[in-house]
This record gives sequence, structure tokens and C-alpha cells, in this order.
Amino acid sequence: MPYPRSHRLRCEDLNRIDFARLQREGFLTLGVRHRLTWPNGSTISLTFEGHCITLAYRTRESDGGWGDVSQHIWIASTPTNFGGTRQWFECPRCRRTCRILFAAHRFQCRTCLDLAYTSQTETRQWRLLGRAQRIRRRLGGTGSLYDSFPRKPRTMHWRTYRALEARCVQAETLAFTAISAGLAGRAQR
Repeated sequence: MPYPRSHRLRCEDLNRIDFARLQREGFLTLGVRHRLTWPNGSTISLTFEGHCITLAYRTRESDGGWGDVSQHIWIASTPTNFGGTRQWFECPRCRRTCRILFAAHRFQCRTCLDLAYTSQTETRQWRLLGRAQRIRRRLGGTGSLYDSFPRKPRTMHWRTYRALEARCVQAETLAFTAISAGLAGRAQR
């Protein structure tokens, strides 16, 4: 797991509503109330009204009690390159179009909440180790750096395999160099 260097809230830590997911799973039926449940047990009721979505949920107030919230999220449309339109949420705070809104008392976009992605809070050595693990998993391995390097998948070209192997070795070498330099710096303190 990556070790963050920042104390900013991360997108992965908050509940979210994703416009594309709502479309894909049929939540955008005019006038029908749907219930959306997150893995942490939180629930929200949403109703699609054509030009906006009405969210109804409970949130903890500043005094510690619970309060009912009804929030209207407007929907914006933009033209696509080959005809048609694409729909987006309009952030209730800044009015930017966005695909995902995050819950922090009220639903807002990532920019308004000053959220970071996990990859933005990782130090260089953890990003490099993550890159090496992704390459190992892509080749059919476990991603563990303790295991031997995975064999070439049957359908992969040798040139591709060798390039991935070189990138993995480079990432591991740079990561371990950065980690050992950091440990040496701590030992001198």
C-alpha cells in the first residue's frame, strides 16, 4: 500500500456519485426514485428529473447530530465531435462540469474539495515500486518483488517482454536506491 506524504483528503476516501455509472446502471429514469448504497453502508436516494438530479441523504451536522439534506445537482450537456451530446454533473459550488461528485457534507467536485488522488500523494520510491509491481502483474506474476521475474506470456512478443523487463528492473533499481538513500540519511541523524 502506498505511503502518503500529504495530509490532503484523497478521492478514494470519500463516497462519490459517478454520472457514467448512473447512466450505465439505469439510475437515470425520469421521475423514478432510486437508492444507492456505498460499501461503507451509507445510502442515498436520488431522483432524476430531466434537467437535474435530486439527492436526499443524511449527514452529520456541526453540533454532532444528524440532519436531512436535499440537494439539487444540475445536469449540463456538451456536444461530441461526431454528433450527439454528452451529459455531465454541474458542480453546485463552482458550476464546472464534471463526471464525478464527492460527498463531504454536500456533494461537490474534486477541485472544490481540494482532493488528491492516491498517486499524487505517493513519494517517488513508492510510485516506482508500484510501477514495477504493475509490470509484474501484467506479465502474469503476483506483483511481489520477492518472487522471481515472471516468464514471458505465450502471446507476447519478445521485444515487448524485454522492454517491460528493462522498465521493471529500472524502476526497482531506482526505488531501492531512493529507499536506501533515505535510510542512510536517517541513520546519520
